[in-house]
Amino acid sequence: MEEKSKAKLDEIGGVQAVARGVGSSLKRGLTGNDDVRRKAKYGTNKVERPAPATYVELFVEAMQDTTVLILLTAALISITLSIIVCYLDLGAGCPRKPLWSGPVDLKGTTEDDDSCMGWLDGAAILGACLLIGNITAWNEMSKEKQFRGLQAQQDDCAVVVRRNGMEVRVSAENIMVGDLVSLDTGAKVPADGILIKGNACRMDESAMTGESDTIPKSEEHPFIVSGSTVTDGDCTYLVVAVGEYSEWGRILSELVSERDDTPLQDKLTVRVHMTHTAAFPRNAQVA
Repeated sequence: MEEKSKAKLDEIGGVQAVARGVGSSLKRGLTGNDDVRRKAKYGTNKVERPAPATYVELFVEAMQDTTVLILLTAALISITLSIIVCYLDLGAGCPRKPLWSGPVDLKGTTEDDDSCMGWLDGAAILGACLLIGNITAWNEMSKEKQFRGLQAQQDDCAVVVRRNGMEVRVSAENIMVGDLVSLDTGAKVPADGILIKGNACRMDESAMTGESDTIPKSEEHPFIVSGSTVTDGDCTYLVVAVGEYSEWGRILSELVSERDDTPLQDKLTVRVHMTHTAAFPRNAQVA
């Protein structure tokens, strides 16, 4: 299926010769009970996907955002400077000593006694960053679960194949090279193949080629690619490539998953900047 040439297909004897080459029959389909050997030789109609990222991995990834790293640095600097200023300027007698030194005594304090409370600015930034990281990780994990659930439903669709001269319904994952698959209008093509017969069959291959026009399938255009959808008519075709060896499978295998910043994370980042600037204008100018 790498070279979809009708001329080369005719040179080797057409779809009949291909069927003989893969040990199948255009009338009876696959015969015998050699599923294990056939799958070992031609592969299974399933693309192995990497394990989903854990919550901790997603959280760490979210915290590695440039904006979050800048905010974390500013928070640590703010907290460190606040502790230094507190003990250097006011010493242990500071009426607003840090919370970790015991209860805070606010009696008799003045506006000049706020040196030991500067760490709250950094703590607020730190809390906002941790909130962003957790919400982003949870959001990404939820989307990943939903996406994998939809993929599982799509991969597990049932199709009609002819085996031992009888039409049976099997899961798309159990399709093998040499199967004769029958598709009706609205069905998604589960594997690459060559048309055997069709009734005014047209397919939407936009997911593969980007072209919006439907493609007619006939003796002149017999090649059928996985990932396309039957828009009109029906057809029966011989499966010649499955799983990672099919057109759709190769695309899935080559995809590199890169998680970009989500809209939620972008909004939260902007909100953090606005909130911190409004609540702590003095620290915002320093940062």
